Amino acid sequence: MLCSIDLSQAVELEFTIQVFGSTSSSVEPRFIIVGEEFAVTCFCTPQDSSVKVSIPCLKNIFKAGTYRAKFEVILGEQIFTPIDDEIELTEPVKVEVSAPTLKPTVAAPKIEVKMTPKVSAPVTAPPPVEEEEVIEEPVKVSAPLKPLAKPAIKTDRVSFESLKQTPDEERKKKLPLFKDLNK
Repeated sequence: MLCSIDLSQAVELEFTIQVFGSTSSSVEPRFIIVGEEFAVTCFCTPQDSSVKVSIPCLKNIFKAGTYRAKFEVILGEQIFTPIDDEIELTEPVKVEVSAPTLKPTVAAPKIEVKMTPKVSAPVTAPPPVEEEEVIEEPVKVSAPLKPLAKPAIKTDRVSFESLKQTPDEERKKKLPLFKDLNK
């Protein structure tokens, strides 16, 4: 087996290549993954003595499994296949979590209350107690009255009718409690 590739990720493979006995300078490499009904040829970039193969994300193209993979080199009108092997395409890792379902473990116990009358000795009223009659007289208390406190808020005596008729600047001068929030 050549290698194992995750279907959900783009991968770059690097192959070392040397051509002997040819004077042709045009070397065209290609990497092919052969499926059941079609084949995918991947883009190759030749470098000094190696070739980089860019394999795209194959998630929606192939299913997970083992496929035939070929590395071909085209020299003029000839095709050479130095590598003809299998490649494994694997599913991406998935994590699934489902919410637990709550099931009652023990049924609630039945609670029954039964009332039975209990007969005891008859209750007799206590003998009446004579009370002395108390006469209360009203008590008079005299205390000096304190004057009411003055209000803590200071107000200006400005009529609201005059405020409606004055421009904004004069209105602000007359009512210093209002501040201009736009500053």
